[in-house]
Amino acid sequence: MTSVSLVTASTPLITTPATTTVPVGANSAPLTLASSPASVVMLGQDVKITDATTYSNRGGLYNAEPVLTLEQNVSDPLTVAMTHNLSTRSNAARFQGLGAALLEQLAKGDSTTFSQSIIRSAAGDVKDASALKSAQTQLHGNAQNTITLTLKTTSGATITLNLSSDDDGLAVKADVTGGKLTDGEREALASLADSFQGAIDGLTAKTPRLNLGSLAELDPGLFSSIDLSASLKVGQDQVQTLSFKADEKTKSVDMSGPAGNVQLSVNNNAAILGNAQQQAKAVQSYLEQFDAAQSRGEGDKDLMALFKDAFSSLQSGTKSLSGTASSSLNNVDRSMLTGLADFNASLTQTAQYINPMRPAEADKFSYNASQTTEIKGASNDKRSIEQKQTSSLDASYHKSIYPGTALALDSNAESQNYSFYQIKDQADSTTRISYDKGVLVEARSTQNVKQSTNVLRYEMGKLVDTINTPKEISTSRNLLGIIDDALRNDRSSRAMTGKSTLEEDLLAIHSKVLLQSDTSSVSR
Repeated sequence: MTSVSLVTASTPLITTPATTTVPVGANSAPLTLASSPASVVMLGQDVKITDATTYSNRGGLYNAEPVLTLEQNVSDPLTVAMTHNLSTRSNAARFQGLGAALLEQLAKGDSTTFSQSIIRSAAGDVKDASALKSAQTQLHGNAQNTITLTLKTTSGATITLNLSSDDDGLAVKADVTGGKLTDGEREALASLADSFQGAIDGLTAKTPRLNLGSLAELDPGLFSSIDLSASLKVGQDQVQTLSFKADEKTKSVDMSGPAGNVQLSVNNNAAILGNAQQQAKAVQSYLEQFDAAQSRGEGDKDLMALFKDAFSSLQSGTKSLSGTASSSLNNVDRSMLTGLADFNASLTQTAQYINPMRPAEADKFSYNASQTTEIKGASNDKRSIEQKQTSSLDASYHKSIYPGTALALDSNAESQNYSFYQIKDQADSTTRISYDKGVLVEARSTQNVKQSTNVLRYEMGKLVDTINTPKEISTSRNLLGIIDDALRNDRSSRAMTGKSTLEEDLLAIHSKVLLQSDTSSVSR
């Protein structure tokens, strides 16, 4: 049985036994609900049919305002926000506030599932029940823009949140499977709302950023894993994607888009992590080197900003998801390590071929960095630690030979006045610590840096000069003397004042083991 409601002269009267529709106009309330379209009748005004083509074959006026069809006939804050957001066009505006609202609604409600979609149709072409069902399925399962957050609790429940958008549709869905959420889990979910929305806002920004916030530092007592994925249309045939995963063993980020690709994986080995001060110092050192590499290789600043976001977010926590593991490392050992979790990171910029006269010349930028740590020995009496850090830069770019003049390379020799830079750098740092019968017998740090700059100069399309500038430095430091002095000073201070000076004295060692990727930064 259908229902008929009296509406204003400016609102189509629509009937259906199944779904709910909302006519959209500048003066209409966002959730003034009418029934769905089997026919459209205008009341309260004199409608004269002067041209049969004014109407569709379903009886709707072609020039009438568009109609919104809601999957669920509710007027909660989330649905109100969705109704408003559908009138916007950008991904940022479409998803504004929806992630936080969906997470909060699931966390604070008693329901384990929620699904809502809004589909916009022209008044003259409102979908029938079958077409509407198909459109809703498409919107929930295969939309142009999708964001999915999956959380697994330690109690066994799986929480899945989906947000999706097409040109004429917006949908959200939340499910809890595998068990019921405890009050503590619901409270923890609600506390993640701002971080979830922050991640969405960062991804959908005109210049994307990675803002994981608390999503990268989940309480291991409540959550065993997290998976955040997104696929967003950012151009005619261009897509920005994100995959962030974290569990008790690893954390990883994989982002790709028109500018290039960023990948980072971090191992959750709490045994090698330093204190907050040590970690902050090491992170800052790496961020400075990332900036230096971007500047040297003329890399994309926005892509490097994403790379730095990923590195900072995944290294920011001092504990793995499984909690702090017991460790045989002492203060001396930790002073000779970076304090960071082991990682593997890469940034690859989309190559640009801007010179039609020499199509093999590419403007490109590729950067890699890593850290691995190996601890051998079953006892403290006889064990060894080796930590290795590496970085590499491979870049090339064109630059005008005339300062202040922009390049406009074409097939004419007159445009071919430029220098082509080729950059290749490699760096590594290795720290070795060894104990024999409980005595420290080896404490050594080795640094190697190679930098190569090759410049080809062209004038009127002819190669006139080639300049290659190689730089290389290697250094090896025996740190046993510094450590012995620090231990001696600490014993003296404890005897005289009762206070330890060891941690402060060992800070000097930490600076010497951090990776340096510029020859000028390595002291012999």
